[in-house]
Amino acid sequence: MLPQARLSSAVQPLSLLLRYKAHHQVCKFSSLALVLGRWKEGMKQFSGHDSNHRNFHLSFLDRSSSSSTQKAGVMDHTSLGDFPFTQTQYLQAINRSVDQITQVLDEFYENETEYLEEKGIDMEVEGGHDGVVNIKISTSKSNGPLVFVISRQTPARELWLSSALSGPWHFKYDHVADDWICTREGHPKFWVRLQKELSQVLEKEIKFEKAN
Repeated sequence: MLPQARLSSAVQPLSLLLRYKAHHQVCKFSSLALVLGRWKEGMKQFSGHDSNHRNFHLSFLDRSSSSSTQKAGVMDHTSLGDFPFTQTQYLQAINRSVDQITQVLDEFYENETEYLEEKGIDMEVEGGHDGVVNIKISTSKSNGPLVFVISRQTPARELWLSSALSGPWHFKYDHVADDWICTREGHPKFWVRLQKELSQVLEKEIKFEKAN
């Protein structure tokens, strides 16, 4: 057996080594806990930022959608003009409208040739096959031809009128009433406006069936 003094001196380094290892493990666990704590805190902040970011975009989209459908003086005819109004139905409505315009103007020109000559009115109608009609009317009172353009706008499923008298107008098709409704609330329908303005320029009433 070792003497008591030698045994104490042998055990002492061993206990120091064990205490060092225990302290080292505590430090390792403490450091790991600190890193995990910081990581969790960062994830919470990131999660909050991401949530706020999504909420901001959703709020922005809601405001944009709301403002686009609530413009002053603009009517929303989506339920009448776009659903269940198909592309084929839209093109058929355009073709019927264009055919009626060209037919009425041709008949007016044939029936009122004498009147037009007396008044010095020259009327020229072009197009019709591609969904576009150009009407040019020159009178003794006008400084050059007055131009009216009727055109289809397929992406929007609208009929547009560019008038020499009143400027641009957009119309959505009401397939229930079989009529073109102005997108600006309180303004005449397409056929009413076209009949009124052409009659004004020609100084003689020209009649479209849909306007009466």
